[in-house]
Amino acid sequence: MEAIQHIFIDEDDVPRTVNRRVKVKMIAEAHIDAGLSASEVAEEYQISLSDVHAALAYYYDHRDWFAARDAESEKYLAEHGRKLDDLMDELRQRDNTGK
Repeated sequence: MEAIQHIFIDEDDVPRTVNRRVKVKMIAEAHIDAGLSASEVAEEYQISLSDVHAALAYYYDHRDWFAARDAESEKYLAEHGRKLDDLMDELRQRDNTGK
């Protein structure tokens, strides 16, 4: 039996699902922060349940990398006058309004 690869690293060094190119971090945030079940995440992003579990496993195996990347983003945004949370809120509002 051959192992199935669910996660790859894209050209920008971002881990994504192989099938739909969904960012691992988005899947982890939907499950951990938003409280969606694995099945709900799969439905939300139109990916397989195995993709969700692979993404979560990848996220938990690489939490330090994700934390460091978040810290780099925070620092960059702080230097440019915006907080990551403010930017994320703005992006979520755009998503909800369709603008």
